[in-house]
Amino acid sequence: MVFAVPVLATDEEDLPPIFAEEPEEDGDEPVLVSEPDTGGFDLAELFGEGLTFIGRLDIWARYYHTEDREFGNYDEARFELTSRSGPTKVDLLVILYGWAGYDALFSGGEEFDWRLDRANVSWFTDWLELRLGRQKLVFGPGYIFNPSDLYVQPNMMDPTQEQPGQDALLTTFYIGRLSGAQLVAVPSRVVADGDYGTRLYVNLAGFDLAAAYYHRGGYAANQRAHFLGLSATGEIIIGDWDGPGIWAEAGMDLPYWSDRPEGAGDPESTWRASAGLSYTFTEDFSVLAEYFHDDAGARDFPDYDWASLLTGGRFVLGRDYLFANLEYDLASLITLTGMGLVNLGDGSLVAGPGLRFNLSDNVYLTLGGFLFLGDDESEFGHGEIDFGMYSVPAFPHMAYARFDAAF
Repeated sequence: MVFAVPVLATDEEDLPPIFAEEPEEDGDEPVLVSEPDTGGFDLAELFGEGLTFIGRLDIWARYYHTEDREFGNYDEARFELTSRSGPTKVDLLVILYGWAGYDALFSGGEEFDWRLDRANVSWFTDWLELRLGRQKLVFGPGYIFNPSDLYVQPNMMDPTQEQPGQDALLTTFYIGRLSGAQLVAVPSRVVADGDYGTRLYVNLAGFDLAAAYYHRGGYAANQRAHFLGLSATGEIIIGDWDGPGIWAEAGMDLPYWSDRPEGAGDPESTWRASAGLSYTFTEDFSVLAEYFHDDAGARDFPDYDWASLLTGGRFVLGRDYLFANLEYDLASLITLTGMGLVNLGDGSLVAGPGLRFNLSDNVYLTLGGFLFLGDDESEFGHGEIDFGMYSVPAFPHMAYARFDAAF
């Protein structure tokens, strides 16, 4: 549902200059119309031809547990509001959350809090868009893994979590309909510790190609890095057959010391890559698969860096993964969903079955869960991470209910 604020001015002469009607004859200069001299407040001057709102309410109820202990519940409500008028758009996302018994380190207790996950304003023309504020930066075409992207990576400890917003300035120059260039700045209090980069994208022969470079100021302790990213996405079409959609991404970090410790050698470069395809067999059934390789991942279980997983330094611990997802319409308003992620090194698995009910126009209820399976010496089957004085669940099983409504 879209709400519109009507414009007070109804005659052409009452419109502000930027919305003046073009002259009929080619080559003539547009006629600038003077502001109305009525002395009243004219919404058209501020908002253009009308102010529209699009909202979304997303409510999650989750419950976690492991074989060793009950882990508690974590509930969340996300309220998203986008408003647009003329050349300006505002995007807000507020997340309210609370938990009982969810505290991983100390086990127990209740808490309620909120965070402002997105708050940005955009201004755009036919060839330029400026977006300033806390925003979700998404560049790679991957479904779950985005090696050419710095900020969108899966949280496998909780795959339902919203990707956090970044305080950034994104400038997009549109070159034609499907090509352009972007400048990204994610500043820090110390300028050199921020992330700054550029991305070029173009459509060639039906494929969307992109190349990116970023300077990562806060790569690691005493380290910064150059980052290079490449991506491609498109569709295989042979005659009248619309084949699968395909995509591929790759990213490489080239770190260097900002403050070299005495006796330290040069840091090693790392790279990661993914490739995937999706295909709709019928109107009721579609599948998707994606492969991911991380050059910095550990080959064996004893080398897994559990501490970096908990602190967000890593999102998976191994080197090679295969992801699959399917959707099948059981009835006109009921969809069966299922996903699986396999660590190809140790054979452990994340399984995510679900049922999605279409309750009304743009209103959905989803029931599902995530099961982490494998033996104790595997990534997703490892129950507890022991840090000596305390232990925390590695990948607790989760059941969830989600209510999603757009208006």
